[in-house]
Amino acid sequence: MPLSSNVPIIDNRRYDDILAELRTRVPRYTPEWTDLNDSDPGVTLMQLFAWLADMLLYRMGRVPELNYLKFLQLLGIELRAAMPSVAEIEFPLTPTAPQIVLIPARTQVSAEAADSAAPIVFETDRALTAIAAKIGAVQSFDGFAFSDVTAANVDARDGFLPFSQSAGIDAALYIGFETTTPFPQVELDLAFVTASTNTPKSVSCDLPPASRFASATLRWEYWNGSEWVALDLLNDETLALTRSGHVRLRTPRVGLMAASKVGEKLDIDRVWIRARILRAQYERPPVVLAVRTNTISATQAQTVRDEVLGGSNGSTSQRFRVANAPVLDKTLVLEVDEGDGFTPWTEVDDRFTAGPRDRVYLLDRTTGEIEFGDGEHGAIPVGNNEMAGSNVVARVYRFGGGAAGNAAAAQRRVVAAPALAECESRRSWCGSCGMRGVAG
Repeated sequence: MPLSSNVPIIDNRRYDDILAELRTRVPRYTPEWTDLNDSDPGVTLMQLFAWLADMLLYRMGRVPELNYLKFLQLLGIELRAAMPSVAEIEFPLTPTAPQIVLIPARTQVSAEAADSAAPIVFETDRALTAIAAKIGAVQSFDGFAFSDVTAANVDARDGFLPFSQSAGIDAALYIGFETTTPFPQVELDLAFVTASTNTPKSVSCDLPPASRFASATLRWEYWNGSEWVALDLLNDETLALTRSGHVRLRTPRVGLMAASKVGEKLDIDRVWIRARILRAQYERPPVVLAVRTNTISATQAQTVRDEVLGGSNGSTSQRFRVANAPVLDKTLVLEVDEGDGFTPWTEVDDRFTAGPRDRVYLLDRTTGEIEFGDGEHGAIPVGNNEMAGSNVVARVYRFGGGAAGNAAAAQRRVVAAPALAECESRRSWCGSCGMRGVAG
């Protein structure tokens, strides 16, 4: 809820309430005072003080939002730090690219900001193996007939039914790859974007990831020229295509995946894989907006390494501040050299349960401020004469977040060097590293 609609009421008494309370106290403290009519001078003073108190309480109840935040901070309650935006970034390869290109984790990609000269920087959340083979055909099979949904997959607006309306056993989604060379042995990453209205109740409930179960059992297979053979499924974030996410498969060794004509797409030979339903209990048949390769999730954040924060002087509750904020949750690795080498310290939510020797600290992610212990709750970092001003180091942390980091989908992005060393050295085949967002 916005702060303006949640302003605390310090005291809800008004003039009549205060005057009535004063009248009830007269018999208790001054029983000899028996004349409580309005003509009595004492009653006049009570009315005056009640009016003054009413005005003070009114002004106290009109505290600005900044004061409200400060009151919460006195209670140890902090606002949640700004959250970073997340996007799916596609890395298209040019026709002259190698068959396999490694996109390292934390590769930085920048986009133009609408209201700032500084670009919006995203970092890939993990490594990606990009392949030159492109998805040239997508077909839906209901167990009896094929339906060509390639155009709907390219358009990525209305969506398509990957297993048809029935979504029964042996229904399958066929994906055909166009390549002029044998399909490589890689970890194949398929990014699926599903229609949000199609999320089943079993997926949308607030359960931990380990407690969520797929509505169907899918078997991923490839065509070897004579039969369908199972592919190794490494991970399925989509829960059988019921939500957006990535499906990671391990392809067989080079030469086993044969090219052929399948279903409605008989124009050219393609390398085919499919997801076939072995068991289904879909509440509704899933709807897929698009399936893409060479796509990875990226977070609007930047990584900082080996930032010197200062030196400990042995005083209680020392405070240091990182140069960039807000700090992403659980990303700060803080180390202190107390004379025997750098040792990591642990971030905690509070120090009340910490002992005098516990190496813990508090972090305000919004401001980037770090606070150490006072010797009673949390240890005090020992000063180091050999590193008087540099024995407290933020070994690594990530920062970013807020509305300023929002970038429109399908906006062109470029690699922010030098994170992608492979790309820097082979700019001729990656097309100056042009990238586009497929989901914002």
